[in-house]
Amino acid sequence: MDAITPSRLRRWIRERLISLDELENHPNWDELRFEDVRKILKEAERLAATLGLADAVTACHLRSGGITVAQARQSLAACLAAVPSGKQEDRTHLTPPEVAKRYGVSPDTVRSWIENGQLKATNIGQGKKKPRFRIEPQALEEFDRRRTAESKPPTPAKRRRSSTGLSVTKFSDRRGTTGGRS
Repeated sequence: MDAITPSRLRRWIRERLISLDELENHPNWDELRFEDVRKILKEAERLAATLGLADAVTACHLRSGGITVAQARQSLAACLAAVPSGKQEDRTHLTPPEVAKRYGVSPDTVRSWIENGQLKATNIGQGKKKPRFRIEPQALEEFDRRRTAESKPPTPAKRRRSSTGLSVTKFSDRRGTTGGRS
């Protein structure tokens, strides 16, 4: 197997599960040695350890003693369940709407941060069409650090005078006196 990734490990385990089904349906199954089954489980355990998937290693670990095909299938299925799916692999990179939700802003604001160079992102879109940005967690942490370092304490709001736009004139009554009633 070339460079091992969780998705390749998942595919490899699925193929081995199919081969176990074929082994079980073999007419001389009783005469076949269990070494093939043991090798499959040991290899799955080794590959999971290479990826650092402790839960998968535990699920694939071969206990001492004999093993039936049903037990091997059950162990491989548990190992497969412990390996993260491809969708979860991509979850390490966030999309602008996910970042926007985290900060309580619109996705357009996040895209403007990317275009202004405030937030580093990778464009996975092809050609000159609409960009499809993915933001790495490290870039988000760096953005947070810069943002908190640059943030200033809020200034108190200035009091504004209410203005009606009308000019003030003196009141005069009919008699020509100023000020009010006599």
